[in-house]
Amino acid sequence: MTAKAQAPTATDNAAWLDAKIASRIAAACGCAATTPDALLVAFEALKAKRIVLATPSIESVNLREIEFLTHHGYEVVSQVGLGLLEGTSMAAVTPSQWVDLVRSHRDDSADVYFLSGTAINVTSIIDTLERELGRLVVTSNQVMLWHCLRLLDRIEVVDGLGALYTTNPATAPPSRFTGRTCTRTRSRPVGERLR
Repeated sequence: MTAKAQAPTATDNAAWLDAKIASRIAAACGCAATTPDALLVAFEALKAKRIVLATPSIESVNLREIEFLTHHGYEVVSQVGLGLLEGTSMAAVTPSQWVDLVRSHRDDSADVYFLSGTAINVTSIIDTLERELGRLVVTSNQVMLWHCLRLLDRIEVVDGLGALYTTNPATAPPSRFTGRTCTRTRSRPVGERLR
């Protein structure tokens, strides 16, 4: 009797797509950095396992994020989405509205609060939430910047961006796709705009 092959899960498909995107980015600029990779490296560096997930998204998107995080060994202890479908409405949610949303989903069993979404305006509230909740706060854009700086061997302390920027980068695991650092090649002068 032969075993049937299992159909790929959404997480399998996302991992494949993330690897494909990372490969294309690396081919174009010598440095592969994707938000999922950055997030996993940051969670490992912070030793965070239990997550409160807050997004601007609809429930089906949140469920895919939860599946991704669970697949990688993390536990989502609470989640909330605002049910928004497009970037403009996501960007229109004010930082104070995000603070209120996260406060209303406080869970002291969490290690980290993950505010997921690259179109959301939350950078200014990271330190405030960390102080108030007594927990780490990670956002999509914050973690991506941290990861890119690490890949370029830039050890930067950036005020206002939370405890992630005070974590010893030497203890953080390397990127899954590029090893410890990136190739620094430029085809145009620094500051020249892409066309």
